[in-house]
Amino acid sequence: MPQLMIRLHQAQHQTEQMASSHEIDELLGIETPLAPLSQSLVKRYWDYKLGKYCGERLKLVDIDKKFEDEPSELMRLGHWFEYQCTGQRLRDGSEPQRPVTGSGKPTAKTLYIEQQAERFGKLIEAEQIDIQATGEVLIHKVPELGFRLKGVLDVRAIIDSRMSMLDIKSTGLLNDEWKDMGWNINTFNMRDKLTIQVVAYKYLAWKVWDIRDMPFYFALHSNANAIDSDYWEVKIKDFDVAMSHFADTLAGVAEGINADTEFGFTPHPTVKDCEKCPVNPCVFRIETPKKKIVTIDGIYHNDANFAL
Repeated sequence: MPQLMIRLHQAQHQTEQMASSHEIDELLGIETPLAPLSQSLVKRYWDYKLGKYCGERLKLVDIDKKFEDEPSELMRLGHWFEYQCTGQRLRDGSEPQRPVTGSGKPTAKTLYIEQQAERFGKLIEAEQIDIQATGEVLIHKVPELGFRLKGVLDVRAIIDSRMSMLDIKSTGLLNDEWKDMGWNINTFNMRDKLTIQVVAYKYLAWKVWDIRDMPFYFALHSNANAIDSDYWEVKIKDFDVAMSHFADTLAGVAEGINADTEFGFTPHPTVKDCEKCPVNPCVFRIETPKKKIVTIDGIYHNDANFAL
């Protein structure tokens, strides 16, 4: 058996043991001092520090898991798309439900992504992608820095004769170069909330599987129509620099979370966010907007010009 496959098999077994150990700890009520990080949690913490995400929600929903978010329409759409592509079930083991209207008919986006799932199948054949596994859980513990990093990989596959990671995306922002979550090849390098996924999974593959700079691919499919799609391999210019910077980022976020846990998270309620927040009851919930102070100079139109 090739050494790469031996390492992957051993690492996958180790990963499963680590995940099982954590689940046992949770069942026994054993608290871990390590901040439970993921690339999604890091992004929410960034928004929290900018005042764009409520600290109460971050603490109770994203960190302590005392409340659970109701999946949005787009999330349900993504789950259904991934299930159609790879057969991957939800985290609780159940099958995703087909998104339909109130009358039971499939939505337009549902029909689009079902056709896109067929396109993904054609991509697999055209690129000779050999899928090895789906839904693998990778966990790396860093006690000395106060965090553990977790990721769930969509697909591990042999691509171009290399063991690789493949992430499947359905999006309404394919080729959009203006929005922060827009998938455009010319602006992608500036989108930290998108590029972090590549960095995080390369970091996990390195730490858990001992594979440096494991190839990472995106299969991008529009949910706005049945045609637009793209296929990227994302490379990192300097792997060592990127990994060092990411480790520093994780340590900083872990330190911030641990400090906020000790001294208290700052709530940032808005009417819109409170309306869909699962934390209820909540003493910070608001139903009317908070007052904002707006300062102006006056007017810039100069009527004196018309008197000349």
